[in-house]
Amino acid sequence: MALLLGACTSVVPPSEPPHDVSRLDASEAVLFRFVDAYNAGRLDDAMALVDDTIVGSDCDYRTISAFSERGAAEFRGWLAARIADRDRLLGATIESSADALAVSFRERWSDTLRGLGYPNGIAPKLGAKVAVFDGRIRAFALGPLGGDQDLCRPS
Repeated sequence: MALLLGACTSVVPPSEPPHDVSRLDASEAVLFRFVDAYNAGRLDDAMALVDDTIVGSDCDYRTISAFSERGAAEFRGWLAARIADRDRLLGATIESSADALAVSFRERWSDTLRGLGYPNGIAPKLGAKVAVFDGRIRAFALGPLGGDQDLCRPS
């Protein structure tokens, strides 16, 4: 009986409080509002911060490869899948440049990673590159398109 109850126990994904964006520049504030919506599973709130021409990339940790999404419809599909997987991007730190934000996440957690043997998530090997123009995200790159696919190998 104990095994049956243990198998049915739901794992609660980690979370962090919403970010205080009052002291950030406009691009950083947009990014943190997006990450907060992403982590909370608020698809429409996250998509409200995304440009129609968005380009994104991410790692498929099952196949150890990167993939991309282009345009708001594809990005929405990717985001809905990440939310369904209870994906979390935690501990963000940002470095700003003239044309992009370089974002490092301390931890990434999802049901997929848990199923692959990482119950406490991973420290992503690659930071994200995010471009924000006119208050909307035009690029959200989490995966190494054209680069070393081994960066998508969880460890």
